[in-house]
Amino acid sequence: MFTEKITSIEKKIEQTPAIDQPAKDELLELLDNLNEELSKLEDNSTNMGHSQEIVGKASRFAEQAIADPGATQEIEQSINELKGSVADFEASHPKLVQIINRVCVMLSDIGI
Repeated sequence: MFTEKITSIEKKIEQTPAIDQPAKDELLELLDNLNEELSKLEDNSTNMGHSQEIVGKASRFAEQAIADPGATQEIEQSINELKGSVADFEASHPKLVQIINRVCVMLSDIGI
């Protein structure tokens, strides 16, 4: 599931002239680490269920906010539920979260 997406990102990084070679090398190494951590996640049905739960909550939150932007109390409750789920995931997968944050920071620093 994740492998195809990471492979696609790796190819784009390798082909872009906008990123210098040292940054490409670091990003590609981080993506290898990310792929390794995500493989561990995929191998554990409990972890996959937790990640799917977060995606489901985020999706429901977005749909609710779009459908009824005035329902502030319900939206706030959904946000708090989502924050709690993400915090639990971060606590149980700190290395994965650290790698994702590092990739995001590097891409942001590059202007992507």
